[in-house]
Order: sequence, then C-alpha cells, then structure tokens
Amino acid sequence: MRFIASTILMMIFSGFVIAQCPPGEEPDMNGQCIVCPPGEFSATGQQCVSCAGGTFAPTSGMRQCANCSAGTISSPGSASCIACPPGRFATDNSCLECPQGSFSDQPGATSCQSCSAGSFANMTGQSSCQLCPGGTFQQSTGGIACIACQPGTFSSPGAAQCTNCPAGSAQASAGQDRCDECSAGRFSSAGQVECTACSPGSAQSEPGQSQCDICQAGTFSSISGAAVCLPCAPGQFQAKTGQTTCLDCAAGQFAQNEGQSICSECPPGTANPLQGQAGCGLCQPGTFSSTFGQASCSNCSPGQSQAQSGQTSCANCQPGTFSSQSGQANCQECAPGTFAGMSGQTNCLNCPPGTAQDASGQTNCSLCAAGQFQPLPGQAQCIDCGPDTIQPGTGSIACIACPAGTIQPGTGETECLDTDVCLFITRIGFEGESNR
Repeated sequence: MRFIASTILMMIFSGFVIAQCPPGEEPDMNGQCIVCPPGEFSATGQQCVSCAGGTFAPTSGMRQCANCSAGTISSPGSASCIACPPGRFATDNSCLECPQGSFSDQPGATSCQSCSAGSFANMTGQSSCQLCPGGTFQQSTGGIACIACQPGTFSSPGAAQCTNCPAGSAQASAGQDRCDECSAGRFSSAGQVECTACSPGSAQSEPGQSQCDICQAGTFSSISGAAVCLPCAPGQFQAKTGQTTCLDCAAGQFAQNEGQSICSECPPGTANPLQGQAGCGLCQPGTFSSTFGQASCSNCSPGQSQAQSGQTSCANCQPGTFSSQSGQANCQECAPGTFAGMSGQTNCLNCPPGTAQDASGQTNCSLCAAGQFQPLPGQAQCIDCGPDTIQPGTGSIACIACPAGTIQPGTGETECLDTDVCLFITRIGFEGESNR
C-alpha cells in the first residue's frame, strides 16, 4: 500500500494529474480508486488503514472504524469484535479471567459478579459459583472457600450460616449436614454437642425430646438415662415425685399392688408385724384387732375367747364356761362340782357345801335333797344319810342322828322311826314269813 502511495506521489510530483479518491477508498497502481476491504478504513481517500485493536470495520469502504461494544474485543484489522466468553470479562481490549470468589455467566461481560453468601469460587475464570456443601457455610459475598460448621450446628447446601441443632438432637462432629436425634432416656436443648442422660428420678420414653419427665408418685428411677420410671413393687410406696427409690410400708400397713403412692392400713381383724408387705395376716383364733393399722393382734383376755380368725373382738365366756388364760380360742366348760353363774368368768366356783352338780358346763349347783347331805365344797353328788341318821331338809351339810328310842334302818331317809313301831313291823314281817 505504501508502495502504491509512493508511486502515486511520484506520479504527482512528475506532473501527472490524478483524481482524489473518496473516503473509504484508495487509489491503486493504475490510479484507479479501490474500496477499502472490511477491517480497514480510509478517512481521506488516500490510503486504506487497518483498524486498531478494540475497533472494527464490518464492511468494505469504511471511512472510519467503529469501537467494539462493551464486553467485546478485537485484534488489529478486525472486521468484527468478539465477546469475552463466560468466566471472563473485557477490559482494555483484553478478556481477563474472573478472579477467585467471582464469576461471569454470560458472554460479553464487562465485570465479574461476586459469589453470593452461601457459595464460593476457588478457581479463576468461573462461569458460576458452587454452593457450599452441606455441613459448611459462607456468610460473606465473594468467598473463595466455605467454612465447616462447628459441633452442635449443621447446614444444608448453600447455607450462609450454620443452624443450631434443634432441641432434642445433637451433633458431636464438625462439618455435618444434620443432627442426630436424642435416643430414649436422653434429651437436649438447642445447639448441643451431645445429648444428656436423664438424671435419676426422671425418664424419657420418646426419642428426640428436649427434657425428661419427672417420675410420678408411685414410681422411681435409680439410674441415669432411664427410658421409663419403674412402679414401686408391692409392699412399697413413694408419695413424692422425682424419686430414685421406693420406701417399705411400715408395720401395720401394706401395698397390695405395684405403683402405690401410699400404703393402706391393715383393716380391723388383721395385722402385719413386718415392713414391706403386700398384705396383712388374719388374726388367729384367740386373738383380735379392733382398729386399723395394727402391727400385731391382741390376745383375748382371760374370761374371753374367739374361735374364728380375722375378728375384731373377743366374746365373753358364756355362763357355765370359763377361760383362765389369755389368747384362748374356746372357753372351757365348768367341771362337775363347779359352776359359773355369770359370763366372762376366768374360773368356775366350787359348789358350796350342801350342794352338788354332776354335769359339766352348769350355771348353778343343786341343793342336796332331803335325806342327803354334802359337807364338802366342789362335789358332784350329795351323799345319802346313813342308817340311824336322817335329814328332813334340803341343802344340808350333815345328817341328824336319830334320837334315843328311834331308829332308821334305811339310808337316805328323812325321818326316824319309833322302836315299838319297828318291833311291830318286824314281828309282822316274821310271822308272815313263817305262815308261808
């Protein structure tokens, strides 16, 4: 081109007259005007010149080159501009890679965008940012890396910050995308590294809980980490909540079923001498209990008895019977020669002299009949008056001797006979025998 221009100038200087070419064209060696090709321009019509870098001439015959639009570049003599690809941006007619922590997702970018919170770009020339993986976070824009979540926290992908583990869960490791649910017998508040075992006196039967339940009255928990509170065993009780043990029922009390908050008192007719019992024993024959809560049954007093078990009182011995010792199941009948005229007697009385009783269990003694006597107490029978003695009255302690001139050959008689009468009777009797 310079050669042609020099030729033209020499031709001009040698006296030749050559016409001026219009802008966008230049003269050739023959003095003819030719159009500037794409990528070149001619402002004066004298010479076609290549477009500088950052400009372009899209068609032939351009008077001047156009500047590349924002986000595009060109090399010298270009007929078009090229957009910077994604991951790069245009500046000073160069496409530069987006620095770490930024990106460009469209061609022709003039600048890069910072990665948003929750994402990162750890390499240059990126067309997009990566989401922080689960278990990490990035709270700032333009991040080049994500930070691991601390123990007690977690995050989902793309998190700008970590979240505390919810109550009822925990996480002991860093960089986790979830928290572990507390198992039964354990609990946690929010943001905990580990779950806490339920303390003795409490329990938790469900997983994932934020607190443990206090053991109710009638139950207990003696260990840490209990899933359930245990019921008090029969014979034991617990009146308070949150307890680690149950207590034995006192003597005179019982708990028949498990899980009792109070003990029941032994009812009348029963007793319990031991602690920690599930029931009370019936009072045995000869004993009783008249009130609630007795540790032992009382013996029936002398003069009383009780033949049945489980009774609340003893009965007085009936007339004709007695009980000389305590704790008797039955009263004894009075022996022959004795009696008991009233109830509740501790012994029987001897029949007084002049009386007798041949049967047992009697309430009184019988007077000796006429013709009999009894000088001693406590006798079962009266004695017939002997020969030559009589007793006309009843209840006598002795017989009367027949007076002089009288006799009584029989026994148990009430009167004496004159001697003459006896001889007459004897004679008659003798003669009667002889006549036979």
